[in-house]
Amino acid sequence: MEMIFQKLALAFNFSPNSRILLQEAKRMQKLFSSKLLLIHIGKYDDETNQKLTAMLEQEGVDSSNSEIIWRDGNPAFEIINICSEKQVELLIAGALEKENIIKFYIGSVARKLMKFSPCSIMIYKIPIIPKQFKKIFVSIDYSQIGEKAMQIAYQIALREGADDLNVIKEFYIPGLTATLQDPGTVGQFDEIIERSKHDEEEKVKVFLNELNLKGVNVNIQCLYGKEKYVERNYVDENHPDLYIVPSKIRKSTLLDRFIPTEMEHIFEDLPSNILIVR
Repeated sequence: MEMIFQKLALAFNFSPNSRILLQEAKRMQKLFSSKLLLIHIGKYDDETNQKLTAMLEQEGVDSSNSEIIWRDGNPAFEIINICSEKQVELLIAGALEKENIIKFYIGSVARKLMKFSPCSIMIYKIPIIPKQFKKIFVSIDYSQIGEKAMQIAYQIALREGADDLNVIKEFYIPGLTATLQDPGTVGQFDEIIERSKHDEEEKVKVFLNELNLKGVNVNIQCLYGKEKYVERNYVDENHPDLYIVPSKIRKSTLLDRFIPTEMEHIFEDLPSNILIVR
């Protein structure tokens, strides 16, 4: 089976969550048969290096298939640069379940990585609960990145032995509410939505058939809404182990500090562990 993530990276230090993130990175490395890059941000010194090496040995990290990279500087900036330089395919990070208003404007490291990482990024919801991804939700669209997200979700489901793979497709009909303001149209809204939902489900089936997915039971859920708000509520209610979403790579601008971006509302209060596919 083709390896979907041949090179993983984890930025780690001595924080309370670092050891468990290291354990998850090791599990992902084994799952994908990948090389693991371990990024430490800070000035190099022998004492810290000995501590890092001891931690890796205690957790059984294979030194022949891993590498420690030291950088000093802005954490988010350096991690993003390393991922680009080393052609990392999956970055592993942790994030607080809820971000406060100060961090919204200043920007936490995890938030910046989520927005601007040049590669796919796995964000673990803290507190991290080590377990296999048995309940997987994947959001799709009909773009190239949407197809990639679906392929990655499928391969993770196979490797994890997931019972089901839940495919979510959000759809929206612009102007529908405005066209149904006439009293004579009462009741037509639900009828139109149901008909459109059926049509969307047929499109998803065609999309999935072309990918030739076998060995995993796939469930389809089409939701009427926009900008992933309805989808996010659905994920909240169903508590998946992993929620996979496609997202384009973005370049940072000054306005990013003040204007919410594509998945800002998801990150403010994580519904689950999230894999952002790029």
